[in-house]
Amino acid sequence: MNGLLLVDKPAGVTSHDVVARLRKEMGIRRIGHAGTLDPLATGLLPALLGQATRLSQFFQGMEKEYWVRSRLGQESDTLDVSGKILRCRPVSVSLEEIQRAAAALTGEIAQVPPMFSAKRAGGRRLYQMARSGVTVERSPRRVFVSRLEILKLELPEIELQVCCSSGTYIRSLVHDLGQMLGCGALVSALRRTAVGSYRVEDATLLQSDPEPFGRESLVISLEKLLPELPRRTVQPEEAARVCRGQALGRREDEPLGWIRLFDCDGRLIALGRVEESRIHPRIVLKAAT
Repeated sequence: MNGLLLVDKPAGVTSHDVVARLRKEMGIRRIGHAGTLDPLATGLLPALLGQATRLSQFFQGMEKEYWVRSRLGQESDTLDVSGKILRCRPVSVSLEEIQRAAAALTGEIAQVPPMFSAKRAGGRRLYQMARSGVTVERSPRRVFVSRLEILKLELPEIELQVCCSSGTYIRSLVHDLGQMLGCGALVSALRRTAVGSYRVEDATLLQSDPEPFGRESLVISLEKLLPELPRRTVQPEEAARVCRGQALGRREDEPLGWIRLFDCDGRLIALGRVEESRIHPRIVLKAAT
């Protein structure tokens, strides 16, 4: 079984837990996910099955969309409600002040990864160090926030919609918003609503009943993935060359960048890179015969 399964992750389980369950219930070892969700978070977790795991770089890089509830006036060691409350402060801010702070956090920004995250430092996960009471310096990274919109304001709670680049930490974004407002803030609820063009409304809820994940009809086939990339159908002789990793000539109308290569039966056999005069197969999905 090769393709994409859209999972609606519930709160209280890790992304790794979801993958482990799918492996057991679907009888597939090669399963990965495209973008970790914290145990607190719910929402869209794209699961890549079989050969689709080789396409993870494309899904990892897609823009993410979130619904966020944040609580002003509180700070915790995890930057969300699951952690130890470190500080409580009074909240006296206006909608205009919040909007100005949100505008300052829109666009390309520098963000420091939280200690309670899966990022590694010195070979160890940051969250492992944090649980041992160790804090280390983390270098800021550049991320891009295309939208930070206030959906609802009932102080001390704010509901936000965030659209951002891959690698953006929503908890850090909310923490920074609280610092700019002078009262602190943490995440009280988080739901990922989209990854690229894939929406949580189309996902299957991960419930106690495992039966839905036995249905192959829920899996989006390899051929339907990455529709934003151009495609080219190759003739049998060309297909044989592609499956051996050999380059093809480029057509004039083919833009530079990634391209999907299909055989005459409509099967996706490889992804290639279009360069000045050639197409070089980079990810071959069908073995040469």
